[in-house]
Amino acid sequence: MISIETAISTDLQPVVVLSEESWQATQTPAEIRQYALDLLEAAAAADMDAAVARWVVNMGISIEDVPKFINPIATARAKGFPSCTMNLGSESIRPETARKRGKWLIENACNTEVEAALAKFLLVDMESSPDQVAVMIDDLRAERGIVTDWERSGLNGD
Repeated sequence: MISIETAISTDLQPVVVLSEESWQATQTPAEIRQYALDLLEAAAAADMDAAVARWVVNMGISIEDVPKFINPIATARAKGFPSCTMNLGSESIRPETARKRGKWLIENACNTEVEAALAKFLLVDMESSPDQVAVMIDDLRAERGIVTDWERSGLNGD
């Protein structure tokens, strides 16, 4: 099993440390995000390929003919799928927009949890006032280049 830990470099930059018994690698958060997205894409592709294979066999086509259906999909994955949209009820979005939103939601879920833990620490352990905590959290957001828009509606991330 791969161990995953967060760390801060000597020049105060964020890093992620991956390790197993015989190796260790240090990556930037951007590199890790790309690996994670690539892994999610590969998992989704494997699930879809298996579903297509079962569908083909269930239609009475020989399992030996499954590659005739899977290979064009693999080629499209490598070269780029045709332009398409996904219907999400009241809106239609492109798959690349869904990926962008998913990344944005994951990052902001983590940010929110960290801010909540930090706020609890500041309120309880450091006995800061709620007003002081609000200012400190806003300072942290500014340090990270985050602007809070309380007027925004929805969770689009775009």
